[in-house]
Amino acid sequence: MPVDLPEQRDAECAGAAILAGVGVRVYDTIEDAVSRFSVIKKTVNPVKENIAAYEKVLKDFIHYLGIL
Repeated sequence: MPVDLPEQRDAECAGAAILAGVGVRVYDTIEDAVSRFSVIKKTVNPVKENIAAYEKVLKDFIHYLGIL
């Protein structure tokens, strides 16, 4: 699955601002806000040779998330 990397350095803050804008109805949808607010710097694809490692890390993440 390709991953879009945003141009913004503080993408987490941008995401919070997007959700807030949708919440107070500045934007109609998340998709609308993203299209107006975000610029994609580049798109990367996973390295096929690393898929097994990605799957293990995801499995571990889900496990530890359940503990929280």
